[in-house]
Amino acid sequence: MAVLRAAAAPFNVELSPYAVAIVGLGLHIGAYGAEVMRGAISSVAKGQYEACTALNFSGFTRFKRIILPQALLAAIPPGTNLLIELLKNTSLVSLITLSDLSFRARQLDQATFQTLEIFSLALVMYFILAQAINFGMRHIERRLSRGRMRGGLS
Repeated sequence: MAVLRAAAAPFNVELSPYAVAIVGLGLHIGAYGAEVMRGAISSVAKGQYEACTALNFSGFTRFKRIILPQALLAAIPPGTNLLIELLKNTSLVSLITLSDLSFRARQLDQATFQTLEIFSLALVMYFILAQAINFGMRHIERRLSRGRMRGGLS
């Protein structure tokens, strides 16, 4: 496996393409994920914070028992979108010599010239993976919303 050398002279960092892909995609999706969680935490009603203060909960207990469960429920739909975006962004790793599904489809297309069949199969595989993510997140959402009243987060 090839080793990528960072261009910044003072660091002289050597990383494998796999590590570069993980760090790059992790930083990209992690930044958006942090913003999703920030928005979900701020979407919890102010009355919930006031009720915790009235019950004399510590900051950690308030966050762990009251705020976080509600915020996680609010973060599931945009979190699902982020996971599907991560799945789509994995095709970018072919630029750093890692092979993914779309890279292999291009290789097969160049070897066999059966473009329609190969890319149709790749499309179906991406669709199945995205639906699996969607199904898993809906299952998590059902588990987290057990015992809640229907009709919203407030």
